[in-house]
Amino acid sequence: MPFSHVRDEFQPEELAKLTDAFNLAWPEVLLARGASTRPQLAWLKQTLAHYLIACARLGEFDPEKLKAEAVSALTGGTSTPDSQHTNP
Repeated sequence: MPFSHVRDEFQPEELAKLTDAFNLAWPEVLLARGASTRPQLAWLKQTLAHYLIACARLGEFDPEKLKAEAVSALTGGTSTPDSQHTNP
């Protein structure tokens, strides 16, 4: 699970939404960025997970929104976690 290291930071339902967002975004990110070795795959997965965590820390948990932002950010868009959100 790409979010096991932050399981104490989020509620179980929030972690489930992060996992959903990861699973939605991963195929698109992988297709756009490509990764041909295990280290590249691991780095790309970690980068996606860290981006989603950053968004969640700013209060976003909608899997579709998280997916859209992550795909944009990791495939050449300009989205950053704090460009779409403000702290409450």
